[in-house]
Formats: sequence, C-alpha cells, structure tokens
Amino acid sequence: MAGALQETSRLLKEHLRLAGLPDDGQLWAVAQSPLGGRGLVASRDIAPGELVFYDVPLVLGPRAGAHCPPVCAGCLQGFEALLPCSRGCGLPVCSSQCESVPLHRFECQKLSSWGVRTNGSWSRELLRASTPVRCLALSPTKRQVLQCLQRHGGSQHAFEVDILKQKTEKGPSTEEEAFMRLACCVMDANAFETAQIPLVKAVRTEEGTTPSLRGLYPLASMMNHACTPNTRHGYDERQRMAVRAAMHIPAGTEITNSYTSLLWGTTARRYQLAVTKHFLCACSRCSDPQEGGSRLAALRCLTPSCQGSMFPTEPLDDESMWECELCGCQATGRKAAITQDVTTQKLELKERLCREVLQLLETLRAGQCRLRGLLLYELHCVLMELRARRGRDSSDATVQVEKAFRSQLLSADQILHKDLGREALACVQEAAEILAGDITAPVDIELRLSTCRRDVTTA
Repeated sequence: MAGALQETSRLLKEHLRLAGLPDDGQLWAVAQSPLGGRGLVASRDIAPGELVFYDVPLVLGPRAGAHCPPVCAGCLQGFEALLPCSRGCGLPVCSSQCESVPLHRFECQKLSSWGVRTNGSWSRELLRASTPVRCLALSPTKRQVLQCLQRHGGSQHAFEVDILKQKTEKGPSTEEEAFMRLACCVMDANAFETAQIPLVKAVRTEEGTTPSLRGLYPLASMMNHACTPNTRHGYDERQRMAVRAAMHIPAGTEITNSYTSLLWGTTARRYQLAVTKHFLCACSRCSDPQEGGSRLAALRCLTPSCQGSMFPTEPLDDESMWECELCGCQATGRKAAITQDVTTQKLELKERLCREVLQLLETLRAGQCRLRGLLLYELHCVLMELRARRGRDSSDATVQVEKAFRSQLLSADQILHKDLGREALACVQEAAEILAGDITAPVDIELRLSTCRRDVTTA
C-alpha cells in the first residue's frame, strides 16, 4: 500500500509540475484514508480560508447529460448560434477560428477517421460524447495520471463510447475504445462540474442557467466525501480550481469535499451518493437523526394537536420508522413526508396546475424540455398519492364526490389513462427519460420508477 501511495503522490506532483503549479510549501499528502482507499491529509495545521492547493483539469470538455446546454467544441463557450464544423466532424463551433483550435482539430480528425455519420448539421449526441475522445490526446504521463485515479464499474458507465460507435462507420480501434471506456469510468467517479461560463458570452437556457463543463481534476479528485466537508472550492477564468480550508484543519486530518448538496437531508444525500458514487455514507452527520442539531430533515408530527417534529429512529436504515420527539407518534418516513398539511383538495389543485402547464408547453411546442420532465415527475407524485388515498378510502362515499369533481376539472383527452397508477407510471417513465444524466434531477426519480412499475404491474 505504501508503494502505491508514493506512486500516486509522484504522479500528482508531476501533473502539477506539467501545469506550471509549484508544490513549494505543500499542505497535503496522499495517505490511506480511514474511510477506505486513498485520501489527502493535511501536512500541517491549515487556517480557515487558507489556500490548500490549486489544480487544473487533466481533461476539460462538454458534459455528458442529455439536456446540458451545448457549447462550442473549440472555445467551450455557449453561444446562441452554433454552426456545424465545416470539416464534417458533426460537432458545433461558433466560428471558423474555433475549427482550428488544437484540441478540436484532434477530435475532429479522430471522428473523421472513424467515418462519422452526419447529415450536414451538428449532433448534440456527438457533443456529449466528445470528452472521452479528447482523452485520447493525453500524453503517456497524463494517461498514467488518469489511470491512477479511482474508477467506477458497471454497464451504466461509458455510454458515451456506445454513442460514438453508433454514430461512426468504422468506430474506434480496440485500444482506443478500451482507453475511452476507462476514461469514462474515471470521469464518472471523479469529474467536477466546472464554473458556469461567463454570462457575457453564454446563452441562458429556459431555466435561467448557463452552460458548464466537466473537468477531471486529479488532485482534487483525491479528496474523499464528507457531508460536512472542511474545504470549499472555486474556479478562475481559466477553469483553474482553488481549494481553500472552510474551517481549521489540524495536521494529519483528512482533507474532504462534499459530493452532494450541503442543504439536503440525510435520506436525499445517501440516495444520491448510492446512485452516483456507489456507496452509502455512514458519517456522524448521517448517523445523527437531527444532523448535529440542524433538524434539517425534520417532519411535522402527524398528530394534529402535537407541535413536535418527527425524526428517523435509525437514520442509516432507509426503511426506518420516524418518531415524534414529543408524543412518540410513529410512522414510515414516506407517510410522514407526504401527509404534511396536504389535503386532497390541494393535491387536486396541484394536479390541475401541472396539467395546465404541460398543456401550455405543448402549445409552445417545447418538446421534451427539462421543465416538462420536472412537471411530469411532480404529476406522478400527485397521482400516486391520490391513488393511495382513494385506495384507503374506497368504501367511503366521499370518493364518489371526488370522482365527480375530477370529471368536471379535466376533459377525457387530458387523461393519459383512466387508471391513476398507469398514468403515474407513464409520467415517471417519460420524466426519467427526459432527465436521464441530469445531476439536478429529483434524487428519487429512479426509485419511484421502479416502485411504481412494480406496484402497477402487481395491482
């Protein structure tokens, strides 16, 4: 293990040297992590706000998400008018000058040599698959750096290479394909979403965001996850990353970063980590029902007369019961979450509003935009809750009143299926397709899809 740590440290220092970043006064060291595997530890006490290190991307390119805003393949900026590269590689550029940028020229030549199929326009799919092509331009030393990093396994990774094979006649060689698949698995485990591109050049999407990139920062990727990390990081105009201490870091302490949002509750954080990073966090914050006194994910007690809050009795168990701190009332987490002051009338109002906005998007011919995916997800949640409530109350006469109200509210052509379960399944299926690969998608969308599919097919 010691030899592997020394080799990793040597490669990281060589990466910084090639980037022109000095390691004088180095504040970090590669060490075995108590969390498992390797990590970075402080070589001396680090004060809050002090610079821990700079890092530069080993490779930088377009993100792989299906709905990420497009960028120019040359300058990696977002523009309203992107044109197909005149050399026929199928990638977009903003000007003839960007066609001659060395890195684009490399990927352009590679795609052409593989017999890329184009219809005279640029391809969004080719753009999202272009970053692994750029990895083929890495020098032998930089390839060693990439190969020393943690990688994911599984069929869900390296789909970009499958896109490249589908879009080209010959496809990459066996060696090229193997290295690109490795690069994709490494990037899925380690890549950062970089800073948003400056608004003076960028295009705002319908959500008001601007294009961003994915970058593989070797030194930064050595930081392990913590739900309360001791660092923060930012980027300059050259996409150089600066990592600074967010608090006092004593010598010998592991230097950490958060792979999720700090403001998510334990259930959401652990689910996101399980899906994207393939591990379940069991840190002190995740193990504490009240998350260090923040009460971030507290739910109001289900007892109407009680003013207490409910917390999971076993935070590391996804099926844990939730219990009120005052009256002791218990419920499953799902029941506690979905019954917070939401009456059937409010659910039906939300259902109607979702449908109205979806209809507006159809009128605007917005297609499968991200907003449609989010609205379908919300509509799915409403329909599943209404289905559950009506199942519980099927013997109650109020169901007939609700059905009459619903028939007045919605015309027949607005309802995809008469059965609420089947309609909910159709909604979440399309939502999952639209939001696939989008890290900002609802964290439980895949879980909801599998659960709904099972519930509907066994009903």
